[in-house]
Amino acid sequence: MTQIRLNVLCEGNAEQEFVEKILSPHLLEKNIITSAQRVYTKKDRNKITRGGVTKYKKIKDDLKFWFATESGNNIRFTTFIDYYGIPEDFPGLHEEVRITSPYDRIKIMELRFAEDISHDYRFIPYIQLHEFEALLFVEPKRLNHLYFNRESEVDMLEQMLNATMDQNPELINNNKETAPSKRILSLIPEYDKCAGANMLLSEVGLSNLRRSCKHFHEWIDKLENLNNDSV
Repeated sequence: MTQIRLNVLCEGNAEQEFVEKILSPHLLEKNIITSAQRVYTKKDRNKITRGGVTKYKKIKDDLKFWFATESGNNIRFTTFIDYYGIPEDFPGLHEEVRITSPYDRIKIMELRFAEDISHDYRFIPYIQLHEFEALLFVEPKRLNHLYFNRESEVDMLEQMLNATMDQNPELINNNKETAPSKRILSLIPEYDKCAGANMLLSEVGLSNLRRSCKHFHEWIDKLENLNNDSV
């Protein structure tokens, strides 16, 4: 079996930590070695800043640079970026507004993303519906493990999940006021996605995340099967 080297371009610290602590050990069992880095955003006095995406060009430039420095049939690339707050110049963003299904919208954007990068089999685009915090809504009661005095607030978050179609965390919408992170912050102002979120997701387990999040599952499934698709 060919050993695949997978490079993951992440939006921020929490996504990178998820890849390194949760996704990477799982893929290693499939003979896939994973490397993650955050999007390069700026250089200030020789200090490189990574994380947070304001322009699509930053994502594209990072990917192009990474493509140029890594070669070989066993090299693959993917992304882990949020749909919520995605740059206005992102491929397919304005094309997809006419489509009502979030899943159909995200597929069009990922297709246009892949077309713009144009690296064929080496690139597996992924956009998280609707953002990283959707994964926390798989089992929101886990937030009690970090925020001990917020039981009633966490109960309210669970009620929000129950109110979605099929109790689907990926369908918690992307409105500026009601995106998953905004819902958590409105009830738990001290919430910090970089402080403990991945510990909770580790407790939930990758299999439960996949069971509850269709688009997320499809991404992991593609990554697991990279060896089958190798050229």
